[in-house]
Amino acid sequence: MIGQCSVAAAVALVGVDLLTNQSWNISSKRRVLTGVALVGSTAVNDFSADLYIEDTRVGTFWNTHAGVIAPDSEADTIALGRLYVPPGSKISFVCNINATANPVIARLY
Repeated sequence: MIGQCSVAAAVALVGVDLLTNQSWNISSKRRVLTGVALVGSTAVNDFSADLYIEDTRVGTFWNTHAGVIAPDSEADTIALGRLYVPPGSKISFVCNINATANPVIARLY
């Protein structure tokens, strides 16, 4: 796992990077993204975010479970193949839709 974050619904608003306060979103080490899990908010598919490596959009991801405390590693993980993240590059997860009431949890593998 590369990292996980939990962001309150009041902060998970359109245009906000969920990974802003994470120390692991930029690293001097080489990283390879293999999967992503996004859960939380109030209902399935009522929240989405775009995943970026620097300024390259990897894709748009929707929450797969609502109101949970952690993603299920198997059921919630969406495979990405093997995406190389160069040393010093920033990974961002930018909200497209405001979270409704519950926190949003993102996990990157």
